[in-house]
Amino acid sequence: MNAKADSFNSIAVLAHPMVAEAAEEAKLVTRYLKDRKLAAVDGYLNDETLRQRVREGEFDVVVALGGDGTVLRAGHLSAI
Repeated sequence: MNAKADSFNSIAVLAHPMVAEAAEEAKLVTRYLKDRKLAAVDGYLNDETLRQRVREGEFDVVVALGGDGTVLRAGHLSAI
């Protein structure tokens, strides 16, 4: 990761709800980020509470894990 920690404050790691490996990886990514003193949360892309937080602009970065559709959905969600 080349970005400085102060260039963003919070990160959401969203996993496809039907891909078990994505949820497992989301937890690993979140742990990695937290170990580096970054604020990060993980959850499923279909979690309405987390989706609302993304829509409200709470996160500076959204990471999507799953597949092409997951990335497209997360991008659309973030663009609103």
